[in-house]
Amino acid sequence: MPIDDAIINPERTPIERGGITWVPLTLVVASLLLLAVVPMLVQSWIAEAREEIAVAAEPARPLVAMVRGSLDFEAAGARAFALTGDPEFASAHRYSQVRRIEAEAALLPLALRLGPAVHEPVCAMIAEVEAVDAALDSLYDGRLPRSAYRERSDATQARLQSVIERTATIDRLLADAADDRRRNIRSAERIGIALTVGLVALALVAALLVFRLGRRYRMTALRLEVRRVELERVTQSRARLIRGFSHDVKNPLGAADGFLALMEDGIYGPLSTPQSTSISKARRSIHRALDLIRYLLDLARAESGELSLHPVPLAIGELVQDVAEDFRAQAYTSHLALHCDVPENLPTIETDPDRARQVLANLLSNAIKYTREGSVAVRVGARPFDGGRDRREWIAIDVEDTGIGIPADQLRRLFTEFTRFRPEDADGTGVGLAISQRMAAALGGRITVVSEPGRGSTFTFWLPRRSR
Repeated sequence: MPIDDAIINPERTPIERGGITWVPLTLVVASLLLLAVVPMLVQSWIAEAREEIAVAAEPARPLVAMVRGSLDFEAAGARAFALTGDPEFASAHRYSQVRRIEAEAALLPLALRLGPAVHEPVCAMIAEVEAVDAALDSLYDGRLPRSAYRERSDATQARLQSVIERTATIDRLLADAADDRRRNIRSAERIGIALTVGLVALALVAALLVFRLGRRYRMTALRLEVRRVELERVTQSRARLIRGFSHDVKNPLGAADGFLALMEDGIYGPLSTPQSTSISKARRSIHRALDLIRYLLDLARAESGELSLHPVPLAIGELVQDVAEDFRAQAYTSHLALHCDVPENLPTIETDPDRARQVLANLLSNAIKYTREGSVAVRVGARPFDGGRDRREWIAIDVEDTGIGIPADQLRRLFTEFTRFRPEDADGTGVGLAISQRMAAALGGRITVVSEPGRGSTFTFWLPRRSR
């Protein structure tokens, strides 16, 4: 794994990604919300039930008793008036009737609030009382002779008695309604207590989970800090080793190249054609070794944070065109078309031109090297990075080829040093992309890639408009 693999190819645990944090936190938040809401709902329902008892069921029973008493009084008065004809009974009837009608009017909305089980019997009772009132009114008004009323008094009295019995039934219904609501209140109180206890237990369990996750986070953070310190130590040791090794190897290689150059120039005498060819091949091998040493030095500097940067305002479009022109001859030699699309009015960015040129040159070199036929295109433009979640302004330089492509399972190792997927296709050390990615990171950007085997690849070099 490369040193900065945590940046390029993150592989964090669910704990480190926070993937399971939402479970206990959701439980805590839900428990607290329910602890606030459930008691309020229970108390609201209990208050409503108590209010129905206090303002409906209990006040309705005296009204029913008043209706029953008035009916008893009116039944007795009707019998007496039919026998004596005394007008005092008529006056008493009308007074009692008015009181009863007022009681019925007050009883109706109370019965409606208590529900159909009470309201419907009350409506039936009032309808039956109205029929009895019609018969009594005809008696007291003289429309029905007293003798005729006496003949049918048994039927009228029976209807009155039926209504009176109906009032007793309504009174029982009112008492049952009040009792039902009292039982419901007690049940709601028990349920509320049980729910509260359960929610408190759930909140405690969730809080315990959060506490344990907190401990695990702290332990993970401690382990990561230890790993970071160890990684810094290893990185510095590796950088020192590479610098020392490079210095010790670079000088003798340079000296060997110098002696070979003298031989190639004939300083030590003429060379035969095979000798000259062998010396040329030896010098090319030495140059590749020196290039590798230079790459390793850059890699060591990038890993240890010692890579020197000199950001300046830069017209990125001109740099892209210059680099593309540097590789036009190489593309022509490889029988490839090289396209460069640089729009006008590109914004000026602040970056290190030498490092940006080095990264772009490596991407173009790889694109040409791994493309057998077709074309290589370089495009540059301003567009958002990371789906727009990063709100900085970005310049994207795309290097698109029609080459061999990279399998999806190998993309993860693409920026690992000394990785080559098709060694037989081209020469190389396998460190160019690793160094380029680290240089891009040092410039505040990065390199991303989209590839499909057999159809080519698109490497995108992202640069922020402002350096870090």
